[in-house]
Amino acid sequence: MSKSEPELRSTPVVSRRAWQSLIVLLAGMFMALLDTTIVNVALPTIRTSLDASEATLSWIISGYALAFGLALIPAGRIGDRIGHKWVFFTGLALFTLASLACGLAQNDLQLIVARVAQGLAGGIFVPAVTAVIQLMFPPQARGKAFAIMGSVIGVSTALGPIVGGLIIQAFGDENGWRLVFWVNLPIGIVALVAAARLLPS
Repeated sequence: MSKSEPELRSTPVVSRRAWQSLIVLLAGMFMALLDTTIVNVALPTIRTSLDASEATLSWIISGYALAFGLALIPAGRIGDRIGHKWVFFTGLALFTLASLACGLAQNDLQLIVARVAQGLAGGIFVPAVTAVIQLMFPPQARGKAFAIMGSVIGVSTALGPIVGGLIIQAFGDENGWRLVFWVNLPIGIVALVAAARLLPS
């Protein structure tokens, strides 16, 4: 037996479906974390467009973060009981709809409510990401999958202000802030279709 054979046998075999599922999972996580920072650069235009107060602007940010954090633990437990695929799918669907509602808001109260809903939805599906990775990847390959996830976490939060600034600059102060939220729509729709087909029940 050659020396290379044990090494080949110890190399984990990861299915193509697992890697495709990882892309879907991380697309959802990318959206949820992007929205923690992308809105920051849109606050001045939101204040002008909706005649919002400083207190309202702070709730647009903190309401999302608070709702996100509150949903994490219950969502993880629910996923253990009913299946992480459907928790991910439901949370992602709600997040996409809440993103649409954010962009359609006609006053500051509507925007705050939509942002809180968006945060709750993000907190629902994000715990399912790590759970599904553990289900689909063998122990030897999980380190690589989680390393990729860590990179996505860093990139998404860093890109938020850049992407938000580019959108505002391209589409103007009046309606550019609405597109900051609607950038999630095509990603969310594609991820939902892929999640329904790829993720294990």
